[in-house]
Amino acid sequence: MALKMYEISAVGDMVTQICERNKFVFCYYGEETGEIRFTRGDCVLTVFLTTMTIRTVINHPKQGKTQMFRKNCSFDELEKICKNPREHTGKGYKTKKDRIFKKKTNG
Repeated sequence: MALKMYEISAVGDMVTQICERNKFVFCYYGEETGEIRFTRGDCVLTVFLTTMTIRTVINHPKQGKTQMFRKNCSFDELEKICKNPREHTGKGYKTKKDRIFKKKTNG
């Protein structure tokens, strides 16, 4: 079920508060895609508001520039990810292939 515009606005406000409290700086809002993006140093954090999917793009010490997606996150999980963008929530995948493999192995 899709969120209504006022619900997206309320979620966006809460996401913004959490990210800014953790020193992330707002840089983009895509009204059509429902995504809001923040940066802190070389980390880019994008939240897709309708699904609460969080994407982080970081420079990993061993793997170089990587991105991680985490689906259906709570505000508490967003807070943890803001504090440590490498935080593992058990909801993450790196690519579509990883997500399909994870679905097949988890049920």
